[in-house]
Amino acid sequence: MGTDLARNFHYVAVCGKMVDSFPTVTVDGKKYIAYPNDYAGAYIDKHSSLHVVLVKNSGRISDYQKLVGNDKYVIFDYADFPLSKLYEIQKHLDVVMQEYDIESTEINEFANRIDIRIRNRSKESAVVKYLRSAIRDFNTKSIEFDDAVGIAFSAITNSTTNALAGSLTGFYSSVGVWLEGGTIGFNAKHTSNGVTSYGIVTAGHIVKTQYGEFRNALGAKIGGPSMSQYQVGSTLDAVYVPISGKINPSQKILNSVWPSNQESITHVAPSNWIVAGATGVTKIGNNTGITTGSILSASASASVGGVGLTDQVKISNQQLGGDSGGPILFRATLVNPYEGLLIGIVTVADINAPNYGYASKASNILNSFGIALY
Repeated sequence: MGTDLARNFHYVAVCGKMVDSFPTVTVDGKKYIAYPNDYAGAYIDKHSSLHVVLVKNSGRISDYQKLVGNDKYVIFDYADFPLSKLYEIQKHLDVVMQEYDIESTEINEFANRIDIRIRNRSKESAVVKYLRSAIRDFNTKSIEFDDAVGIAFSAITNSTTNALAGSLTGFYSSVGVWLEGGTIGFNAKHTSNGVTSYGIVTAGHIVKTQYGEFRNALGAKIGGPSMSQYQVGSTLDAVYVPISGKINPSQKILNSVWPSNQESITHVAPSNWIVAGATGVTKIGNNTGITTGSILSASASASVGGVGLTDQVKISNQQLGGDSGGPILFRATLVNPYEGLLIGIVTVADINAPNYGYASKASNILNSFGIALY
């Protein structure tokens, strides 16, 4: 394992354990981290050093030093805005993305602000006015506007070819016409009333529930959608597709090239381990294959075709049409890039190069669907 990669992943774990120590609150049955008012975020820099950012005049640096094991190499910085305030701003923006032509927002823990890409720059003043009315003590320095770059779903339409033969997924209409294609993400199982089904998870926007048949690129019917969440304001762009019978361990995803290594994905990366600047992030897609990159934001929202996706991970990995649904994971070794902790699955991506991508978090998918890795 490369030294920089090992150091980077070490500090991913250190940061995750620190955040695990923060209190939580439960809202509508879901747990959320209650970030301390003097905590402004954390990130890993290009030298694989962990930065813990505190609000100016925090006065509790010794407490945070203990939380990172008194590691003398952890760097402490200071900034203006608590991370909780940035999340509050982003949540208010999530519900008005369509109204104000907002293409995307992301929490930028490197710069301690919310980055807003907006399609119509003339609406910036209206966004500021809205935030001032919605949030107490709102400060305009906590946000920064930029031009929209164009975002699209990472699926192939009307295609029967793919880079990794046999692993393209998609729906057929009642007359057998290929509609859209993507990549299978991971194997999962669901148990209800003592009955367990086995299947796969991929991107929800690939699935057209009205067609009812889910086939791989070889034309074999593998099932139909059972659970999906893909809608305006959804945290997920995902679908669980049960497959008849139990998946054969040696052929976990129906003759596709990549699933022979699928048994290596046995754990999901805790959401607290999704740290800005984390490297060794690997994406597998039918179009662009295996690409590596880093986490740009642990909390991003995107508006595509009238659909709002929230609580996404933004990564620097290239994503193009046909990659939708593909797994994104922390690479555990340099020898086998398929081994690692599952971060999420490919959803959408910037249209223009370098085609930065977004992913629905695996932890959200498993919790929302009540499924487990298989």
